[in-house]
Amino acid sequence: MIGDVADLLRCPRCTARMLLPAPGTLGCSTGHRFDIGRQGHVNLLSRPAPANADTAAMVQARERHLRRDEHDAVRQLLVARSGPTVLDAGCGPGWYFSALPATTRVVGLDLSVAAARRAARVRPGAGVLVTDLRDPLPVADAAVDTVWSVFAPRPVDEFARVLRPGGSVLVVLPARDHLTELVDAGLVIGQLADKEERMLAQFGAAFRAIDRQATRVVVEATPDRVADVVAMGPSAHHRTAEQTADRYGELPAAMTISLVLHEFRR
Repeated sequence: MIGDVADLLRCPRCTARMLLPAPGTLGCSTGHRFDIGRQGHVNLLSRPAPANADTAAMVQARERHLRRDEHDAVRQLLVARSGPTVLDAGCGPGWYFSALPATTRVVGLDLSVAAARRAARVRPGAGVLVTDLRDPLPVADAAVDTVWSVFAPRPVDEFARVLRPGGSVLVVLPARDHLTELVDAGLVIGQLADKEERMLAQFGAAFRAIDRQATRVVVEATPDRVADVVAMGPSAHHRTAEQTADRYGELPAAMTISLVLHEFRR
């Protein structure tokens, strides 16, 4: 399982050392040890997860939402543009990387223990690690061909470090009209108007922009669909289930799933 990709990893505490598999653990030569969970994930955090980490209920809502395949077009773009070794930085429950060919080597990182448990189960050959993307990534230098950042923080310098020469970063963002009907109804938090421009500036020094692809689908705003979108976050941190249910009488007829994929090359 995680031992299949251990050569791509490095110890988060002494970052020059490789992580090696042993029965039930990953460890480095200086003695740092990290238990392998029953589901196959490894928790590398040396502190409790922060309050904004996705809960089990949020992960379940995200899975229900993703299984409706309204994000499938952007998932297919990610798969088509990826090399033989992929780092999914902010992998959630693993729905996106589950579509990669069986021959692809995958490392998934997420802050949520609940998400990591699920991601390790959907693709047992992946190395799924609980870590904070604000910390140095537990990935060796020049180890991966492609980095994914789907609705996740983007440590650009670390992305450059872990990519092989010629490697690429694929970033998925919500477009300005993503869930616009639910934003107007006060059910979810809106996007920053300059979100895409800020991201482009963030990558400008170390990377070259290669391509931009947009996907858009409009679906019926059923109560179940809306409930899952709200519950999967970040709105779940600001609105209780009861507060959301109180607004169901105000549901719009439809909701827009509008995403943008950017490709960057080192």
